[in-house]
Amino acid sequence: MRWKYLVLVLAIAFGPFVPQNADAQRSRRQVDTKARYLIYLHGRWLEHSSVDTVNRHFGRRYDYGAILGAFRAAGYRVISEIRSPVRAPRYARQVAGRVRGLIGAGVPPGNITVAGFSKGGVIALVSATMIRHARVNYVVMAGCGKPGSRPGANLDRFGARRGANMRGRVLSIYDRSDRRFGSCRRLISGQPGLRFRELVLNTREGHGLFYRAAPVWVGPATRWGRR
Repeated sequence: MRWKYLVLVLAIAFGPFVPQNADAQRSRRQVDTKARYLIYLHGRWLEHSSVDTVNRHFGRRYDYGAILGAFRAAGYRVISEIRSPVRAPRYARQVAGRVRGLIGAGVPPGNITVAGFSKGGVIALVSATMIRHARVNYVVMAGCGKPGSRPGANLDRFGARRGANMRGRVLSIYDRSDRRFGSCRRLISGQPGLRFRELVLNTREGHGLFYRAAPVWVGPATRWGRR
């Protein structure tokens, strides 16, 4: 199941696989420099569970395919995969490498969006400290822990070590009823080279809202990368 998603998404984004030692010009021709690209980073649940497994806490499956479909319907070339358990900084380096590759192939930085939910949102923030480009877009869905929560403690350390190096356009989205995840403002607002906006929803679905392709968050997320 997982490899099928990866092959499908990469094929849509880039076409046939090209070996690393292939001619650079050939690689450039496979990237549509006029397209808008979106790298989607899912939450921790899919690191340990299949897309068909119901999360009993939220009473629903993680509708990964529908979320990718919603981004594609909004006009994006979507790049995503169901990753194995991994530390956020390690995977963020892969994301940063992919973004640099797109920019090097001629894609305008403003046409690239990195969007992540929960742990995927943390990865997106860490990748922003590595990419450090003011025009790249980021959407963080419920990716910042509330004060006193375990995710909050982890992100406090992240903010102290790396937050000052962040660049880009960041949109934070979370639901007011989420018990563990909340505002990113205290971590990243007001930093030089960073444009920040936060959207607080009131659906009463909490963290589970982002398990489905709900228009209330998909709409703002897709519009952010087109501004």
